[in-house]
Amino acid sequence: MTGNSVYMGFLGNGWLYSINYDRSWRTNSIGLSLSVGCAYLPDDPGGPQAAKFSLPVQINIFHGHSSSMEHGAGLTYGSGWNATTAQGGIHSEALHLFLKPMGYRYQRETGGLFIRASALLAVKLVEFNEAWGLYESSGGGQEPNGLWFGVDLGYTFKSK
Repeated sequence: MTGNSVYMGFLGNGWLYSINYDRSWRTNSIGLSLSVGCAYLPDDPGGPQAAKFSLPVQINIFHGHSSSMEHGAGLTYGSGWNATTAQGGIHSEALHLFLKPMGYRYQRETGGLFIRASALLAVKLVEFNEAWGLYESSGGGQEPNGLWFGVDLGYTFKSK
């Protein structure tokens, strides 16, 4: 079985929302999938907020057919978490690791509705903006690290 899905992610490893593509396949008794996506929120014209951008990539393993438990890991490049300091506005540009110790996946082999719900552990790996790193080390920073949840809803195209 090979499946191609497009879905909208809410929260999850795309942060607030993301539009994604998922390719799944089977090897013997397990299923594997690779997902890539992107998200963009424009800046707030009247306020201090800069545009937010994320680029999530994840790999998953699952055991069932239509309905199954899923585990996985992913990396997300994210830009746009903001802070206002005495020196002015700064924003984060970082690479985050998402570990999925537990998730649920619904995807029929004949295509149709695609649903995924996940509990994730988010960890910042690298901060690329030196000013944000200094701000964060002084007790600032607003990025969500730790336990995180996500829901994905989309469509799987019928495989041949």
